[in-house]
Amino acid sequence: GVVLVVNKWDLVKKDDRTMGVFVRRIKEEVPFATFAPIVFVSAVTRQRLLSMFPLIDAVNAECQRRISTGVLNRFMRGEVFGKHLMIKRRKPVKFYFATQASVRPPTFAIFTNRPDDVDDGYLRYIEGRLREEFGFDGTPLRIHVRKHH
Repeated sequence: GVVLVVNKWDLVKKDDRTMGVFVRRIKEEVPFATFAPIVFVSAVTRQRLLSMFPLIDAVNAECQRRISTGVLNRFMRGEVFGKHLMIKRRKPVKFYFATQASVRPPTFAIFTNRPDDVDDGYLRYIEGRLREEFGFDGTPLRIHVRKHH
């Protein structure tokens, strides 16, 4: 899991938009960790220093979150697999089922008839929907697409 901690916050001249500007800039410069919560602290003044420890505990719990196969598949059939029929080279990509293979980080296996035709954009869509439904704040998600036999 990841918590981005910005130190020296006491040295920054602030107004009511400063934190939002910093958050946008961090997300632009660290695009691989957009899922990570950000906390602004000052070690000298101890500002928000203690607030990061409950956040670290919460992210650790999210890394260990497990979704049962039944709950995952009900969600995937209703919200993901059925909403966007993918057609590549005039043949439909059929999704059969999904399962959570492991935790730390949460890893999902999705079984389909044509795994090579599932593009990165659709995987980002699936990741976003998983995060909206189940959380996983502060933890990367791995999604593997496998051939269903």
